[in-house]
Amino acid sequence: MTRPFVSIIVPTRDRPELLGYCLRSLVDQSFRDFEVVVSDNFVKAPAKVCSTLSRTTGLGILRHPRPLAMHENWEFAVEHARGTYVAVLIDKTVLRPTALETFHRVLTDMPAELVSWWNEGYNPVVGDHYQRGEYCPASQPRKPMHFDTRTELEERFEMKN
Repeated sequence: MTRPFVSIIVPTRDRPELLGYCLRSLVDQSFRDFEVVVSDNFVKAPAKVCSTLSRTTGLGILRHPRPLAMHENWEFAVEHARGTYVAVLIDKTVLRPTALETFHRVLTDMPAELVSWWNEGYNPVVGDHYQRGEYCPASQPRKPMHFDTRTELEERFEMKN
């Protein structure tokens, strides 16, 4: 079995509607060299959402035998990733159709150990099955750039940006 360029980890818990949107955006990617690993955090298996999409994609579903803290659920999923790169998307993330193509192009030109990006947000209306919400576009797109990993992590953890 060949190693995918990127493993997309999608940790989730009790939000199958959001998970469906996230997975649909991955199915619609123009770049195809990736795997998707959904890590269901024990409470309600997203089986219906996942089974519909798994027929046409390399979607894998993990379920730990006990409930996990959020960071443990992420780490559990990452342990099963096979890609050269690993990306973690929360279940309410929807990617533009060319997002992974851009990711691949930039990393082919400028390999990196850590990749970070600011994504556009979506705030769903709770109780409406996430059909309605507020789209929050990125304030200003940025071009890819190299940065010092240590400095970037220190700034992120200090919440400077």
